[in-house]
Order: sequence, then C-alpha cells, then structure tokens
Amino acid sequence: MKLFFFLALLSSAILLGTDCKDKPPIIPPDNYIPPDTTSQNFTISTWEFGKQFTTSYATDAWVFNKNNIWVVGLFQGIDSTNPQHYTDANIIRWDGTSWKPFNPFIAYSSGINSLFAVDTSLIYFADIGLTMYKNGVFNDIDLTQLQFSSGQSIDYVWASNENNVWGVGAQGMVVFYDGTVWKNLSVSADYQLVGITGSKKTGVAYAVGRNTKINEYVIVKLDHGNTSILFATTLAYVSFNDVDMLNEETLLLCGTAVFTYSLSTGMFNDSYYGQSIISRIPYHFDAIAVAAPNDVFIFGHNYINIYNKVYATHYNGARFGEELLLTGDISWYKGASARDGVAVFTMWSQQKALLFILRRN
Repeated sequence: MKLFFFLALLSSAILLGTDCKDKPPIIPPDNYIPPDTTSQNFTISTWEFGKQFTTSYATDAWVFNKNNIWVVGLFQGIDSTNPQHYTDANIIRWDGTSWKPFNPFIAYSSGINSLFAVDTSLIYFADIGLTMYKNGVFNDIDLTQLQFSSGQSIDYVWASNENNVWGVGAQGMVVFYDGTVWKNLSVSADYQLVGITGSKKTGVAYAVGRNTKINEYVIVKLDHGNTSILFATTLAYVSFNDVDMLNEETLLLCGTAVFTYSLSTGMFNDSYYGQSIISRIPYHFDAIAVAAPNDVFIFGHNYINIYNKVYATHYNGARFGEELLLTGDISWYKGASARDGVAVFTMWSQQKALLFILRRN
C-alpha cells in the first residue's frame, strides 16, 4: 500500500540593499513562524511477517539510517532467502534490499519488548530482563540480585552511555546501572511505566506512566541514580503512552493528545506548538518518533471505529500534515523510530507482525 501527500512549497525573493551600514538589523516579529524545513511528501510501505497458525508481532524499531533498520518482537517463520525454510527470530534487520532474521539472537519465545541504541555498536534490549549487544556480541545482563517483585518486568530501556543505563516497566519497575553495579530503584507498584527517553547531554532520563489505582498520569525523572515524580496530573482528558525529547528543554508526550512539558519552567501544555489539541476525539496517540524538532512523526488509532483504524501524521516545523490512514483491524500497536528521512511504526494484526514505513521522497 502506498499513499502520497504533498505540501505546497512557497518561495519568495528578498532584495537586499547594497549599502547597509546605517540600517538596523531586521528582527522577526514575536509571532514569526519559520518556513517549513522538512518535506511532507512520503511513500508508505507495509510489511507483514509470520507463518500461518503461529503468532508473530513487532514491538519496537530503531532506524540507524535508511539502509540499516532493526525491528524487534517475535517473528515465527521468516526466511528472506528460502520461503520453505522457516526459522524463528526476535530481531529482523533491513539492509537496504530486504528483511533478514538476525540469527545470533533467537532466545525468547515471549519476544523482545523494545530496544535502545547508544550507537551501532552498543544496543540494549528490554525482554522482561535486559540484554546488551556490544561489538557484535549479545550478553544477558544478570539482574537476579535485585530481587524483583512478582509481576515486575523491564519493558523499556534508555542509556546515554554504557555507564548510565535505565530500565523501566510494569509495577513501578526501575533499574539503574552506574558503570559498576545495577540497582533496583523501583517506584510505587501502582505505577505502570510505558515509555522512556533522555538527554545524552545531561544523562538524565524521563519515564512516563500511569497509576493503575487512580486516574493519574506521571512523568518520572531518573537522574543519575535518583528517582522523583517530576509531574503528575489527574485531568480526565490527559493520558500518556509515549515520550521523546523534542529538544534539550522540552519533552514531547502523546496519549489522548500530543502534549509538551518544559523542563526549564515546569510548564505542561496540552497544545503542541500553540496549535489546538490534535484531533483529540476520536483519536488516541500511541507512539511518537522525533527525528528533529522539525521532523516529528505521530502514530495513533481511532478508538471508536470497530476496526481500530491506524493513522499517522507528521510535523515539519511549521504545520501538521494531513492524517494518513495506514490500515484497520489492528490488535496491538506500539513502538516507533525515525531518522534519515525514514519512520517505522510497529504493530500486530491477525497474529502477524506488521510494519509501516514512511520514506521521504
């Protein structure tokens, strides 16, 4: 399936005077909106994985560049070279030509929940526990000494480097590695943490989640071995499903809408870039991927429609593109990554792993 949408380009010519010695500099007005800086002309492709009578699903992706994309989950019966030879994998990779199972890592029948790459040689995987890929070698991280509570799991991971690693998940799970020892810094078991991001510059991470006992959604600050509730809200129209860094001063969150949180002022805003809340009803936003402040991809679904139709939209620095219908009849959706003019959204539909890839034309 391919869909196209186009953004008309505006051009203007500015004639500059030859003698500017006595002229003051031109200062843009306060309400100045810079011109668009990223195209909203995309081609969308769909990929499905998994053999008949088995269950496969895609849970997360990482775009290193347009020819090096990793997707994790559970893929039962995939072989790009011989359709008659089925093998199971937890990782598949796009090499610019085709998807191939990454055979060195086939371990978990429950799949992998998510991944985070510090760079191409250091990647972390959340798979109830944690696995590290370093310089081509996979190693399970031994966390048995942390004494997890029943029901706790590590579902999401973030790291600024090998000596500053955070994992979060179910029942308030928070683990931290400082380069020497792993620590269990779990918060209240009432919290379900569903996403994490952070600043490589400061090393501070931020997780989002909800209190399962009351209608409360939180941002948790994870600062070099310390945890604290940065923000909490019980507003009925606010929920958080995912978080990313829009810039060093701003978090971008999605759920019932798209929200921003200013780290410098502590201000929470339920409108994004001064625009009204994006199609709050009947849409619910499941994942965001920030390639740059002017290149943001937002994925969500229509929760009123019985077929749970999945949509995508893009923010290019000045405006949101039209909402693109990707597909319908989806069972589960979560996990997005964007870089190098490519965005990937992962999901599960009718017991098959499903990927949607937007490529800038």
